[in-house]
Amino acid sequence: MTWDFDQIAGAAGGRWLIAPNAVDRTPVGAAIDSREVKPGMLFAAFRGEQADGHAYIRSARERGAAMALATDAERVPGDAGMPVLLVEDATAALTGLAGAWPAALAGLKVVGITGSNGKTTTCRLMHAAACGAGGLPGTCPSKSFNNAIGVPVTVLNARPGDRVLVCEIGMSTPGEIARRCETARPDAAIITTVAEAHLEGLGSLEAIAMEKASIIAGLPEDGVAVMPAGLPVLDAAVEKVGTRARLVRVGETADADERISEVVGSFESASFTMYGTRFTVPLPGAHNARNAALAVVVARWLGLDDAVIARGLGSAGGASMRLQREVIPTEPAITVINDAYNANPGSMRAGLAVLAGAPSMGRRVAVLGDMLELGRDGPRLHAEVLAHARSLGLDAVWTFGPLFADAGGEGERSTDDGAIGRLASRIGPGDTVLVKGSRGMRLERLVELLRSRAAAGCGR
Repeated sequence: MTWDFDQIAGAAGGRWLIAPNAVDRTPVGAAIDSREVKPGMLFAAFRGEQADGHAYIRSARERGAAMALATDAERVPGDAGMPVLLVEDATAALTGLAGAWPAALAGLKVVGITGSNGKTTTCRLMHAAACGAGGLPGTCPSKSFNNAIGVPVTVLNARPGDRVLVCEIGMSTPGEIARRCETARPDAAIITTVAEAHLEGLGSLEAIAMEKASIIAGLPEDGVAVMPAGLPVLDAAVEKVGTRARLVRVGETADADERISEVVGSFESASFTMYGTRFTVPLPGAHNARNAALAVVVARWLGLDDAVIARGLGSAGGASMRLQREVIPTEPAITVINDAYNANPGSMRAGLAVLAGAPSMGRRVAVLGDMLELGRDGPRLHAEVLAHARSLGLDAVWTFGPLFADAGGEGERSTDDGAIGRLASRIGPGDTVLVKGSRGMRLERLVELLRSRAAAGCGR
């Protein structure tokens, strides 16, 4: 089942600036970056901080876009070469389209994933478990598309014939998860964990738990909600929110509804036993074993057997800048654990655990960037993470940013490119380096500089 152009215009609340003709085909899939357009997709021309999407409408068409959304008629080229729908608000238009699109997808089950840590990687694990070798046809977002734009784009990228859509659902202020769920309409939900993140916007761990738990409120009676056992703050929130779906707590403790055992996390992989089957994922850290166990429950709910799930998880791939290992070709090589996408106290501890267990020909070095959006608890939490890092027996712990500096960190208070250069100069051949900080710290600059210096033969 597909949709027609009249339905598209109605759902988006727009009018045709360049009307479709008899040979135009309705779009399947959506992109907000012209470089990511594939043939047949819709291209949404957003005005961003760095670029105006209207300038890339021709480029999107050259890549095979079937139509475009635009908000500024004067910026649309007359020779766009495809239908262009003019809307007042591109985000609202995408949301309206996403609300109409699932009606065209018979038999689709949507799995919504939220949590303070590990959302994007757990999406990859869920997709691998359900849609890997011998699994079901399905779609997973290619990036951390979990906001007001990313969720509708994810929904619109579900393809006819898909049985599974994995949807990451994020938030930074109260009520956002409920609004995202109105768009995604999940049938199953995973809450990876509740931890001290976005405290600036929510104020307390209890408020974070309530916001995360809101993902289960609208689940259908035949759905499933999966979460870790042993989190009293999440248990209390789930009880307050309530759900019609089956609730499953997974963990190693006696109160778990589904038990896992023999959890092992190394620098190369993570494994665990569940339902009498040994599952292994090619991602580092015991936390990835626990997140994979949540995905196993949902994959079973989808009707897959353990052998298929195990094969799928064995092929799982990680996400960019999430404990992503890179070898910098010095002599001997520098090994970078690039976890620079984001950070909060819980994910800092997980990354540090991976570094502490990593092999190294030189030093084990942690480069820790400030954790943002922690509100009044920020100073305490930075001090606690710093003390924990120093307790692990690492060879060096260097910090980046004023919050860690105020907590007694040794490194760089400044966050400019000069500070990045000074940190890079302290890293030597053979070192194994964890690079981790909040998105606003842009610590991937350090990895890029190490890479470029090695290519230029600069060494240290």
